[in-house]
Amino acid sequence: MIIPGLTSITFRNLSCEVIVGLARDAGLKSIEWGGDVHVPHGAVARAGEAARMTSGAGLAVSSYGSYYRCGMDDPKLDFGKVLDTAVALKAPIIRVWAGKIGSRECLPAQRRAIVEDLRRICALAADAEVKIGLEFHRNTLNDGPAETLKLMEEAASPNLGTYWQPPVGMAGREALDGLRKVLPFLLHIHVFHWAGSPPERLLLEQGMAEWRGYFNVARQVPGDRHALIEFVK
Repeated sequence: MIIPGLTSITFRNLSCEVIVGLARDAGLKSIEWGGDVHVPHGAVARAGEAARMTSGAGLAVSSYGSYYRCGMDDPKLDFGKVLDTAVALKAPIIRVWAGKIGSRECLPAQRRAIVEDLRRICALAADAEVKIGLEFHRNTLNDGPAETLKLMEEAASPNLGTYWQPPVGMAGREALDGLRKVLPFLLHIHVFHWAGSPPERLLLEQGMAEWRGYFNVARQVPGDRHALIEFVK
């Protein structure tokens, strides 16, 4: 099934209570809580409150949107704190970033550091029965479908998968082909509609035809996936 949900970062200026109400009233079924504002990394008590608030409204926690970047050796962002927060949130998936350098610009030593760290956090998450989901985004090693497949092979972690979103500025057919390539590793989908050059944020309903196509492809593999609205006009 494709389960409709919302990323809390869509409304960074709103409280957790308001976001839960908005998601429920809109007929959505889940929330990915972000680690920057609403459920900060290491805020275990707040994570527990968000989990209770979400389930109390009849919604699921789809995932924890962390801002952990693999291989960056950032002392301010300890993955242990990220994992503890995700467990308290009862999030089955932690979203992370594969570094902060595009696959074409990344030097071999930098790539090794990112992949080694990715393996490390996957092992830690596996012990807690949590999956790791890579943000599908430019300026990371996971910046295209071929790059996703290469990264999955290098990391070789059974609890590792990828998110997917249509690359901004990419034509529908090309985006569909890319989605098909990553299907074996697809966890969740980030939903928004941008178009034009420079890209302009549009109403989601204006992208209805494209999104029906994406969902039809995503349904070709077994399992449930959350389609998480990430930006709204």
